[in-house]
Amino acid sequence: MESYKIIEFADTNCVIVKYLFKVKDSKNHSKLLSTRQLFRTGQQLPTSSQMWKYLGGK
Repeated sequence: MESYKIIEFADTNCVIVKYLFKVKDSKNHSKLLSTRQLFRTGQQLPTSSQMWKYLGGK
């Protein structure tokens, strides 16, 4: 699995982060999955692998 963390927007109050995951399905086809998360400024941002586990990935 390839994964990326992209900061899309940040200001003095919040940070919007987009997480991208490139995974293989049961037929070995590549799929691109993504999620956007809102965090308060100063809050520690989860790594891509932490976010994947939080979303239920193995």
